[in-house]
Amino acid sequence: MQDRPSKDLAESIFEEDWEEGLEYDLEVAKRLFLPELLKLKSENKLGPVVADVGCGPLGISSVLPIEGLKIIRTDLVASKRQTADQFQFPLDLRKLESLSFRSKRNLVEAQQWLGTEGEPDSKSPVVDTIIVSSVLNYLDYKKVLKQLLSYLKPQGRLAIFNAPHRGKFTHGFLFSENGPKDNREVIEYLNTLGLDSETLKLDGINIGSIEKLDKLPQDRDLMKMLTTGNLTFIGKKNV
Repeated sequence: MQDRPSKDLAESIFEEDWEEGLEYDLEVAKRLFLPELLKLKSENKLGPVVADVGCGPLGISSVLPIEGLKIIRTDLVASKRQTADQFQFPLDLRKLESLSFRSKRNLVEAQQWLGTEGEPDSKSPVVDTIIVSSVLNYLDYKKVLKQLLSYLKPQGRLAIFNAPHRGKFTHGFLFSENGPKDNREVIEYLNTLGLDSETLKLDGINIGSIEKLDKLPQDRDLMKMLTTGNLTFIGKKNV
């Protein structure tokens, strides 16, 4: 097994690559994922509050037209900054279960920035769409996705873009042991979350649903997409 660096070293590597815009393949996301988000926006389904979690320096929200939107951007080593339409702060998604004082404070400040009614709370459902792009490999993704749903408003949407093993050759030592092994595993888990699946694509090819996936010819192309392809999923929260 490849030796893991210390926490400080790992985070410094993240920070260097974050500044240089490495690892996250924005062009692939712009080609396969951005059109789905733009479609939601054009249909008034994106909602006014969008959170791009694990955004990196060039997250998909950086190319999303922001007119009419309030965008919250978080990343492990993100610097804290605020404008009229964007609020960015550091957040370690691996620690959503036991938030640090700083993370709780940042989440409360984000709600104050949004102008939400009532007493701000670090666990309030205040987001219309949560974007999770090219970050699942580094997380205990089942635990993180389930917890992210608590921040999503009823009828809000979870939008995922991910390719298993992307980044393995450069940052593989940072991958979570509980990260996704393939796309089928992710799709099957998403099917347990009670979301209405609105978009399910592999490398831009419409799959439709997990039930339809099982009926497709189990050929080499499908196996490749399930193993290393780009998964796009959008699901709506019912409650």
